[in-house]
Amino acid sequence: DQKTALEVSKIWQELEPDSPRAVQTLAVLLVANGRIEEAVPQLEKMLANGDPADGFMQLPGLFSTTQDGKAVLKAVSTLVAKYPEVAEAQYALGHAALQAGENGQALEALKRAGDLKPGWEMPVLMRGQILAKTSRADALAYFKSFLDQYPQSRDARLAYARMLVSDNQLIEAGPQFARLSEEQPENAEIALAAGLLYLQISRVDEAEQLLTRAVEL
Repeated sequence: DQKTALEVSKIWQELEPDSPRAVQTLAVLLVANGRIEEAVPQLEKMLANGDPADGFMQLPGLFSTTQDGKAVLKAVSTLVAKYPEVAEAQYALGHAALQAGENGQALEALKRAGDLKPGWEMPVLMRGQILAKTSRADALAYFKSFLDQYPQSRDARLAYARMLVSDNQLIEAGPQFARLSEEQPENAEIALAAGLLYLQISRVDEAEQLLTRAVEL
């Protein structure tokens, strides 16, 4: 009963205006009811009451089922304007822009997020996904450049390896999966993926070792 829940949450917030839980609950219910613009003041309070970085990281999930992407982008842009130096704010903006179909704006925001927090993989992964929509070559080059600078980035390396496989660049993907398997020896999924890849390119000895490890794990 969303309508009643919203009415009760308004009363709760009026009775306990300093309660972070009351503010958050009201914001969530306003969004759930499609009242995005009304939710903005509550979201501003939510961000001010806690760690803004954590608050911005909640926004993509909060707006994930909202159909009006343009309204979401407008709301998030308003919230982000007060936190220009918070990388997570730029990430949330990039997510909202992507949801609204504004890929160019999304790429710009995600780049700023990466500039503010060098080595952070989440905006990198999303940038790679967006680039791949128009040019897989550009996406692959971007991942390679990032990994040259931050070689310990496992999630980015896994995304790069998978994209190489989907692009049928199996020989190039092999060393990426091999490195991931060495760095994560207890990860059965990585061992399996690497083993199957080596099997495809007829490197049977390496494939057997990796697949055996996957079975043991």
